Formats: sequence, structure tokens, C-alpha cells
Amino acid sequence: MDDNDMPLRITITLSAYEGRKLICPSKIHGKPKATYAAQIIGSRIEANFEEINRQMADIAKREGITVAELEARWLAEENFELD
Repeated sequence: MDDNDMPLRITITLSAYEGRKLICPSKIHGKPKATYAAQIIGSRIEANFEEINRQMADIAKREGITVAELEARWLAEENFELD
């Protein structure tokens, strides 16, 4: 695994209801809650990939920059290093 493939660790907060609803499928699949939540988030990002790219293109166009410049700025704002 190179640096670009290193996992990103974030903290999320769920409501008590969402937490309860996360426990059952994570137990069904034999996975820790955090692992199962990460799979859910990852799959939703993948499912919305085209929409995310379209929205980024719209924002970049409105700001008069490229999508790559927009992404680089956002990643820098989050201290996320590409290299």
C-alpha cells in the first residue's frame, strides 16, 4: 500500500437511532461497526461519483478554475496530502 492508498481516518457522529440501525447489519456481516460504516460511506461515494464530479465541475466553472485546481484547494484545506 503506497501513501496514496493509506486509509483516511475521520470521526463521525450518528444519532442513537442510526447507531442502533448500524449495529444489526454489522453483526449480520460479522464486521465491527466502524468497518461496516466505512463500507457504507465508501459505497455511497462510489454510487454518487458522477454526480460529485458534475457538481465539482459546476463549482470550478463558476470560480473560473479547473476541477483539478478546485480539488487541490479543497484537499489542501483539509491537510490531505496527495504525495
